[in-house]
Amino acid sequence: MRIIFCALLLSAFSSVQSLAAPRVITDIAPVHGLVSRVMTGVGSPSLIVPPGVSAHYFSLSPSNTKTLSQANVVFWVGSSLTPWLQKPIENIARNAESVALLPLSGELLLSVQTTHSHSHSHQHLDTHTQFDPHAWLDPEIASRWLNIIAETLATLDPQNASDYRVNAKAGQAEIERTFAVLSDKLSTIKTKPFAAYHDAYQYLERRFELKFIGSLKNSDAAPLSARRLAELRETLSEYPEVCVLTEPQYPPQLVEVLSNKGNVRLGIIDPLGSNIPNGPNFYTQLLDEIGHNLISCF
Repeated sequence: MRIIFCALLLSAFSSVQSLAAPRVITDIAPVHGLVSRVMTGVGSPSLIVPPGVSAHYFSLSPSNTKTLSQANVVFWVGSSLTPWLQKPIENIARNAESVALLPLSGELLLSVQTTHSHSHSHQHLDTHTQFDPHAWLDPEIASRWLNIIAETLATLDPQNASDYRVNAKAGQAEIERTFAVLSDKLSTIKTKPFAAYHDAYQYLERRFELKFIGSLKNSDAAPLSARRLAELRETLSEYPEVCVLTEPQYPPQLVEVLSNKGNVRLGIIDPLGSNIPNGPNFYTQLLDEIGHNLISCF
């Protein structure tokens, strides 16, 4: 009897183990939110870059290293956003599947821009061949990523494949509803110009037909320059009203220097959603917050 009981116990334990979710690692909160939506009811992913920290400048902690070493799969935007993560994935998480989402976005990708200002006709000049990594700001790309995440997990964990696929479809429906509501709200400011600390919003501009006119920096890595500041000031002076946005990761003084004229309003935008709780509802809440802050700036 005792032998039978032990056998049943081992069988039950083995069954629980076989149904256990894979160990999933994500780089930034928006990706973590999308993976969380796909994994709802099955498991939870881990997050490397904590809220409020720039993804461009981050050093792995010992706990990050340990988590990576135990990973079955790593979902990340790609090396153009977090180049510091490339080698740890190759060396520490070498037994894990690495899924860089940005290159899988297909024809929806946009090139990094090198222009100092933007024309309303969207004729951006002198683009690099490197792609702009801030692609999660396009809801259509985020929806595409949900499919990629679901199919990757379904292959890795076939026993929960149907859950991943059902969750991805539900997440896509949620994004579609949020996009429809937000598009209607943002239509009230689509002709109003806005500028930002750094050039990270062309996906948002394209999808919601907004009017982004320039930034202090082409990218996080680009240096600030007096010439760039003067050029942006001149661009801003052409409009009776313009919104200039900074991010919570950067000192507000960097854009406050632009507000010495009455036509400039200051606002905050956070593409990483630092104040939003991590979880399956993160991405739609991020869209809502960004839309609200854009409208509030005007």
